[in-house]
Amino acid sequence: MRGRILGIEPDGSGVVVSDAGARFRFGAADWRGQRPPSVGAQVDFEAAEEGARDIYPAIGAMSGLTGGIDLDALRQSASGGKMGDILRRPTALPAGAAVLSLIAFVLPALSAPELTTSLLDIDRVPALMGPAAALAGESGGLGLAESLLIFRFLSPLAAGVLIFLALTQRPMGPAPLVAGGAALFAGVLPFMIKGAIIDQVQSSAFMGAMVGESLGALIQVGPGAWLSLIAGAVMIASGLGVLKNPLAAKAAA
Repeated sequence: MRGRILGIEPDGSGVVVSDAGARFRFGAADWRGQRPPSVGAQVDFEAAEEGARDIYPAIGAMSGLTGGIDLDALRQSASGGKMGDILRRPTALPAGAAVLSLIAFVLPALSAPELTTSLLDIDRVPALMGPAAALAGESGGLGLAESLLIFRFLSPLAAGVLIFLALTQRPMGPAPLVAGGAALFAGVLPFMIKGAIIDQVQSSAFMGAMVGESLGALIQVGPGAWLSLIAGAVMIASGLGVLKNPLAAKAAA
């Protein structure tokens, strides 16, 4: 029989109420769980005239793995219900993608044998290129790619605004499109920086095309750039209505 623990006495005995509403007393020796019983925990038990016998934690409650926490009760609690409500909102999808874009901002975005940078500190790459370029007799700048680096901070800024709007249930308007575009731009920047480095090396009379090709194989675009691109695409698709939160659709049904 399925039920839940209604109350527990100091000596380990207590009362179980079945799903049908019937109450059964039990003794401490009737409990079969590895951890002490807790009030509200879902249990399986055998009903007898003298009370409940052979009481086990229900699998759905996961008592043995979560320290006696009743997950069913947690889902029905105020905090659990609020979290479920947030996840079922149509805005949960773009907001989740915005969180991913924030994570992407600190993941490795461009890697070389002696240098790994994220979108946060990718401006270190042009600075380190300066001495090598000076040795080769070049200017050392990376052109348009370097001048656009400052705009990468639009991605976390727009993502933060989008998350704020989702949590406060305010109208999003074009926020998913703006945040998605900013994330796409930030994700493209590592590719632009890599291309600019290769172009500069290949155009150098000192280094030549062969060195540029070898350098291109050593420089790798990291997961931060790819995740930013994916998150940006999801935000834009959700802003255009192409992608919708499946949990919201189930809730509406």
